[in-house]
Amino acid sequence: MRMDTSGSQTARRTSSSSRGKQPKTAKQEHLALTPSYRNQVSPAELENVLLSHPLVREAGVCAKWDSVQETEVPVGYINLQASVKEADRAKVIKEIMDFVNGRVSKTKRLRGGLYYLQTFPRSSTGKLLRRALPARLEADRAARL
Repeated sequence: MRMDTSGSQTARRTSSSSRGKQPKTAKQEHLALTPSYRNQVSPAELENVLLSHPLVREAGVCAKWDSVQETEVPVGYINLQASVKEADRAKVIKEIMDFVNGRVSKTKRLRGGLYYLQTFPRSSTGKLLRRALPARLEADRAARL
């Protein structure tokens, strides 16, 4: 309490910044309450983990809708080194899946699966076209029906 010029007592107000807390905007409060905000997965981050495996030549990650979990889940696509035989492909893909899942948090695991792609869709500048990966094309087709 403090005395103002008229002699009455007034409560002292402190700004939120003086207490060490920043005021939240409406958008920040909304994002803090939205569960999907906390569980966002960066495709580039998962692609880097996939590419760190010695048997992976190319990698791409996109999202696929999972009706059981009622959310989008990450799906991975890889192209393997030439030294991997076709007969060993399934075993190597499982090994790579375990490799990735051991290095990322639960929400970033490849819950949609990991698949082999012989060629990746690329733009004229060489960038990966995630929208042209099979899972994204399937989702676009379903949305148009």
